[in-house]
Amino acid sequence: MRKSSQDAETRIAASPGADTRETPHTGPEARAAENPRGRPLRILQVSHDLHAGGLQRVVIDLAQGLRRLGHDAHICSLRGTGPLEAEIRGRGIPLWAMPWPERGADRWMFLKVLRLLRKHRYDVIHTHNTQAFLDGGMAALLARAPVRIHTDHARPFPDKLRYMAMEWAISHAYQKVVGVSAHTAENLRRHEGIAAGRLAVIRNGIDGTWYRAERDRLDAAALRREAGLERFRRVLGLGVRLEEQKGIRYLLEAMPAILRAHPDTGLAIAGTGSLEKDLKERSRALGVADQVRFLGAYPQLTAFYPLIDCFVLPSLWEGLPLCLLEAMCLGLPIVATRVGGVGDLLEDGRTARLAPPMDAGALAGAVIACLDNPGAAEAMGREARSVFDARYDGAFMVDGYLELYRDGLRARKRGAA
Repeated sequence: MRKSSQDAETRIAASPGADTRETPHTGPEARAAENPRGRPLRILQVSHDLHAGGLQRVVIDLAQGLRRLGHDAHICSLRGTGPLEAEIRGRGIPLWAMPWPERGADRWMFLKVLRLLRKHRYDVIHTHNTQAFLDGGMAALLARAPVRIHTDHARPFPDKLRYMAMEWAISHAYQKVVGVSAHTAENLRRHEGIAAGRLAVIRNGIDGTWYRAERDRLDAAALRREAGLERFRRVLGLGVRLEEQKGIRYLLEAMPAILRAHPDTGLAIAGTGSLEKDLKERSRALGVADQVRFLGAYPQLTAFYPLIDCFVLPSLWEGLPLCLLEAMCLGLPIVATRVGGVGDLLEDGRTARLAPPMDAGALAGAVIACLDNPGAAEAMGREARSVFDARYDGAFMVDGYLELYRDGLRARKRGAA
């Protein structure tokens, strides 16, 4: 029997140091009428869960960046806790983990989020992907949150009709719907009918300083020994969810050709997912199991990147993948498929080797080109790091979203005048 939403509310978990104070005598309308440019804002980032992934990394880095600028940014997870909880708590970001049933869905989740919003009176509700868009958006509308912003982190279109219809409907209650690439925003316009004037593009970004500091404090040689990779001269790798989107089967199918050209090469795969068993079986069937290491979950991929010499992402579709930004930030040579926003992010022959999706032969050729000439590959990695520093450091993403938040508050203030 499902517990009532009131019972569930008592189980919402806040991280140590979370600001749980009420704001007396100040409702959303009054807060929106204050100076939107000069005062700190109270902002809630809503994610569907706390499992390792690019979306969740954006949520964490965005909240952290906003807090560094003096804003009171919180995170809400709709599906309870997860592997990233410890990092969020360690960074001092207030966290609200909503209770989620062990089986099935929770059709009353929006009411639990509504209770949270009414208690804390946020200036901005920022939702990420479909579940947060629907449950968080409905709650934000009922709570009359002053500013409502949504980010779509990319998926294959057309999506399920009911999802697209519901997103189109709830988008009318939002000031802006953001795509993480121009390709993503165009999909939202074309397939969901979201008005062009309501759409915006803000590229994903990560905290480059933090990533490099985390890498530099680690012993790469020791990590390779622990992972069983020390016998390989060069190690290819990717850290992603083991799902169809990431196209890992094509990388496995490319490995026989890669190993014929460079037999002392290994492949390290970090992550878990529904295809883990199938991918392991595929590596055995291809005769490459001895050269492939499935390393399991890495909630902190900063401990994975020191293991590898080249990052390979054979995705079938993407928006603007965070794992590529991480590889760029660290100056790793990159091989990727030209899908979604990847072609806007990387330039073939200058910052990476790019191949068409679902083409194991072309993928093998791109990897072999990097292994044949490691000096040129490392030069592309350095160039990719320069592009990251100039365009994709998390500070640019934080500034972009903060301007959207402030624009929303200014527009609301003008409407109330």
